Amino acid sequence: MMNPMISSSVDVDVQDVVSFFLGTCIGLLVVLHALTRRPQSPSKSSNTETSTSISRLSRTVATAGQDEAEFLNNFVMQIWPEVSEYVRNLVHNTVEPSIDRALPWVLKGKIHFPDVQIGAAVPDLGPLVVKRGKHEESIQLLLGIRLVSDVKIWLRAMGVAIGITRLKLIGELTVNFSPAMYSPPFFGGMEIYFCNPPTVDLRFAGAARLLSCPGIRNIVRNAVDSGIGNSMVLPHVIAVDMNDEDDTDLIDMQCPKPAGVLELKLFNATDLLPADYSLFRQPSSDPYVVIQFGCKKWTSPVVKKNLNPVWGENGNGLVTDWMVHSKEQVLTIKVFDEDYGPSDDLIGESKGLTLDQICGNEPVAIQLYDGQGQPKAGTIWVSGIFHEAVEEAVTPSERTISYVEAKLLEVRGLPEGGRFPYHIKVSSCGEEETSGWSSAKPGEQVAQALRDVCVRLHAKHYPEETIAAITNTDKQRVREFLYQSGGCESESVKASMKDSIKRRSATNPQFNQILRVPVPGKPPQGSQVCISLTDKKGENIGSYSVQLADLMAAKAMQIIGPFKLESTDASLEGRLKLINLT
Repeated sequence: MMNPMISSSVDVDVQDVVSFFLGTCIGLLVVLHALTRRPQSPSKSSNTETSTSISRLSRTVATAGQDEAEFLNNFVMQIWPEVSEYVRNLVHNTVEPSIDRALPWVLKGKIHFPDVQIGAAVPDLGPLVVKRGKHEESIQLLLGIRLVSDVKIWLRAMGVAIGITRLKLIGELTVNFSPAMYSPPFFGGMEIYFCNPPTVDLRFAGAARLLSCPGIRNIVRNAVDSGIGNSMVLPHVIAVDMNDEDDTDLIDMQCPKPAGVLELKLFNATDLLPADYSLFRQPSSDPYVVIQFGCKKWTSPVVKKNLNPVWGENGNGLVTDWMVHSKEQVLTIKVFDEDYGPSDDLIGESKGLTLDQICGNEPVAIQLYDGQGQPKAGTIWVSGIFHEAVEEAVTPSERTISYVEAKLLEVRGLPEGGRFPYHIKVSSCGEEETSGWSSAKPGEQVAQALRDVCVRLHAKHYPEETIAAITNTDKQRVREFLYQSGGCESESVKASMKDSIKRRSATNPQFNQILRVPVPGKPPQGSQVCISLTDKKGENIGSYSVQLADLMAAKAMQIIGPFKLESTDASLEGRLKLINLT
């Protein structure tokens, strides 16, 4: 059974708590190594001593063998029953709603998960590698994860039973600790993420029945990939601020600044495999390209009936811009044949491509591999330029590309009855990024002791008015304490709290995200940055626009909100900032 402190509060993100718990155990290993290798010192060390200690620490742990990974494997084996319970809750509370949102309206509410069991197979963790992080006072842990398990996950779609019988997940988890401190918890913060998307494979049961639900299989796969990508694949980071006394912004940790922007150009492909056959014409394909970098994907236009397609006007190529958060990220290219059926045929795909393999002065030929892993699917030609982010100001002649950074906090002043959750879209110069779904503003956090007093008094059948008088608080807060602690059985109180959450969700949605949109270093005259708020049906509620030239001319190239949303009485709290690259 899960810890009641985790499962009882509506304001606690269970995934963050579990990730924090696992990450803290990993951090403990690092701290133990540090304490066994350096003497205790009561005084604060200099920056030079800190850097030296970090270097010694990374060498110590990196050469420590597999003992730490074996310890983690034993640890995970012990907590696996709790993880299983967490996964069941995750499927019902997160995956099922995600699938429902992806369905056409005629299928909404028709898919449910009556049974979820993730099996007895425990993930195999390792190897464990430690090295210096991006900064002098940081270290980075790389932890391999491999899970192959017979599972029992059944869902019902429009009365049809569909089963998932096997789950395979392989990837490398990165944990960053920084900055170093010489008092517990020894590091100021922790960031957990997959640098590249992990490989996830599902085996389905009841395949014959899937014929009556075309597309369900792909919807389930995409929901799983999206759930992982939107929470733990760069640029998305699970972040933990472990030092309450510093000025670290948790939102900045969760949305780290990119190292730069990759300007990628797609030219053409040659000798592609045919996927369409006919008695009356030569075999051919209708190819299009899907490029993935981190959790982002881009799809090219389709070129009809061509095994040597060319993209872009006069063969000049199509340009796409990609935020690069780590030079360890890899890019993948897949070529598909467009079909009229429920899924398109994969013609070929590349291996993972690093920046060094892509970037250069001339187009690069990339080999495509067929479904059997053979280099027989054709060749695709691309080129890349990496633009590195710079902190200092640059002259217009040096600026080749920039990006707009939009820090989105919350919207205030929306009317009740809005169709939440909401999205925010930030666009400029033909590029657009969309936020995740909004959430309700958390209720006021109080000491656990006060909450326990309310629960105990309620258990003794004290009226809410009396509990409020004893604890020197108001009746509404007492209801929140009881609801969050699971100590409330009153249907009227539960209904009241649900109404309160709905009201906060509709009138004061929270985003706490950072979106980044690439823009040209010399944008067209009259270019704007537009922020749009849309409801769950995609209808625009209000927007804010500013000339890109005005943002460039602003002090420190940033504008601080609130931003008044046109056509509403609402405003967005946040910040717009322009970042230069060279």
